Amino acid sequence: MDAPAFAVLSLAGPVLAEDNLVFPPNSGIINVVTDRGVANNGRTDVTVLLNQILSENERSGDKNAIIYFPTGTYRISGRIRGPHRPTFAGGGAIHGPLIVGQSRTRTVIRLTDNTWPSDTLGFPNRVGVYPTVIDDRVVLHSGDCGNTTFQRQIRNLTVDIGKNNDGATGVVFIASNSGCMADVDIVSEDGKGCIGLSLSGTENGPLAVHNVRVKGFKRGVYCSVADVLSMSQVVLEDPTRYGFVNNGRCAVDSLKVRSVCPAVLNLGGGTLSLLNGYFEGGASDTAAVYNHYKLFARNLQSSGFKRALHCRDFGGGYRQAPATATIDEYLSRPSAGTFYQPGVSMNLPVKYPPSVAWEQDLAKWSNPATYKTGSNTWTAAFKSALSATGKTSVVIPWLGYPAYDITDTLRVKGAISRVIGTTANIYRGAAAIVVEDGTAPVVVLQNFSIATQVPIIIRTSRTVILESAYPPTLIAEGTGDLFLNDFMGDLVVRNPQQKVWVRKLNGEWSESGSIVRVESGTAWVLGFKSENEQNKVTCLAQGVMEVFGFMNYNVGAGRTWPAGIPLFDINGGQFCAAGIYQVAHGAENDSFMVREIRGGVTKTFTSSMNLDWYECGLYTGFDPSKFTPAVVFGMPARRPDAIRSSLSVSVLPQGRLRVSFSLDHASGVDMRLTNAQGRTVMFLPSTRTYGAGMHQCEIVTTPHAAGAYWLSIRTLSGEHMEQLVVIGSR
Repeated sequence: MDAPAFAVLSLAGPVLAEDNLVFPPNSGIINVVTDRGVANNGRTDVTVLLNQILSENERSGDKNAIIYFPTGTYRISGRIRGPHRPTFAGGGAIHGPLIVGQSRTRTVIRLTDNTWPSDTLGFPNRVGVYPTVIDDRVVLHSGDCGNTTFQRQIRNLTVDIGKNNDGATGVVFIASNSGCMADVDIVSEDGKGCIGLSLSGTENGPLAVHNVRVKGFKRGVYCSVADVLSMSQVVLEDPTRYGFVNNGRCAVDSLKVRSVCPAVLNLGGGTLSLLNGYFEGGASDTAAVYNHYKLFARNLQSSGFKRALHCRDFGGGYRQAPATATIDEYLSRPSAGTFYQPGVSMNLPVKYPPSVAWEQDLAKWSNPATYKTGSNTWTAAFKSALSATGKTSVVIPWLGYPAYDITDTLRVKGAISRVIGTTANIYRGAAAIVVEDGTAPVVVLQNFSIATQVPIIIRTSRTVILESAYPPTLIAEGTGDLFLNDFMGDLVVRNPQQKVWVRKLNGEWSESGSIVRVESGTAWVLGFKSENEQNKVTCLAQGVMEVFGFMNYNVGAGRTWPAGIPLFDINGGQFCAAGIYQVAHGAENDSFMVREIRGGVTKTFTSSMNLDWYECGLYTGFDPSKFTPAVVFGMPARRPDAIRSSLSVSVLPQGRLRVSFSLDHASGVDMRLTNAQGRTVMFLPSTRTYGAGMHQCEIVTTPHAAGAYWLSIRTLSGEHMEQLVVIGSR
């Protein structure tokens, strides 16, 4: 029998509608070809020249620009690396560089064949001592400056280790507080190679990794010494020893692995929150996920493996996972709560940011510098750029420190769909940047920092994406979807219809007293790190918040936590947090973890009540009767072995649905229709058994509102797939 098509891993997630990132003149970028003379013909060795360009950012701040790689192949014969100062030698923080390719598939950094043919790293095959720093034999290294490795980015390109380079690591990515790696392929042409992506350094994180594909290598991703790394929509194809090895603190959503080896290994130093894992291939004597320390897992699906999850027998209350192909939810230790203890998470719907076409017509770009003439202020120049006729995109050039002094409110509206800085800085002034309604359905704000007193305010029904944009405060009071990728700042949510998905949140200090304040609306966070002695989350009566991967970091000799200030303050809201960790260097951590108030009654939770939860676990501060199991939006249809062909759904008149699917063995099948909020509208029909082969059935739905729904099919053995169905009015 032919092997099934590997549809689950056909995409690493959303790809750009235009895989061609172009910038207008005077954008402040450094084009390595036209500005620095780097050859991209695939024949000339450009190792020395690329290292020179990347190391120019060694001076703090004033050279933090986008390093732009046009399409072509850049042949190298050794490591290329950004600014590197891992010994904390002083000299101030180092920002950047930002390495950006013109095309994810056609901008290729390729290692010469036979450069590093032998693997000398010394990784053990199974659990053992793993290195904390991967520095040598790396194709692309972002550079390591310890906890001052700020604003590093790698985007939109391919790293190829070539052939017969068994000792090569594709990428080492290190960033602290602010940094993102996105839309990147890491490829081994012959399947050899030591590590695809290493997230290890002297001190790494928080950072974001999303929409990344690794093909080949012994190990797809290796993580060590990590402070809450947020990973989303990562695909690992054909690793030979392990797919994802974690020895740090990670929050991972949408991990898809095709392999004959274990897909995930969580080592003895690993604290892992793992959501929506899809694992295919495997071996009959191998689990998809091996856990050796602290784990929260939800919605794991495996095919071809002996079981989805195997946990080492810790003793002392650690739980073994059921020997099944799917895991709905697993926690290595019991959960905790005060008013409610349902033992499971809130399970909010997970949504992914849509792709937004990159404007190809350079005449439709505007630049504030164009309007900065004579006595015209930067505020007036920005207003002109944002309101210019016929423009869809705004570029804010890098001008060094200080840069743009904004003294009045700037409004993003009309046809503007993208405002991107080449790491620009906006500072001072009693002003704000407000996103309002307009004709562009999605707005992207990307790659700029804002100093104090200039918040971003979301006041629109449109979808908004913030990508590596760092305001002091973001106030979300709109009614559309809001996506924050690689976010640094305070977050306030204050509209019941506002839904926010955050992938990496770093909050240092809040003038308002709380890093995240959910007054009303919903916030879902993957990876949250905060410093200093103050409240981290306030969740009021109309607020809903779910967090995966939280780290409180308190530094400074003799510093103590103020009395009466909890980490999480729940005042009538619905709150859930998994994967919690505290670390203190010479200071004092907060033993007062939660204050929860309901109906005038106050209950508290402290670390002394559950020392293990103090490091990692699940706190359930929500009423379970208000939540139902949710579907995962934005994912491609899932097709494990038992469902071989694509699910096909046709919408017929009078609300009828024609459903076609096939099974390779007899199985009970459950069908259901869910709405955009993840709630089951109806079962279609009650569970029944279907034999092997092709099946077609017609279903009459009950009257309901027109709109988009998900039709879901699940077999009794756990295989699952779904398809979007749009039903018109009757």
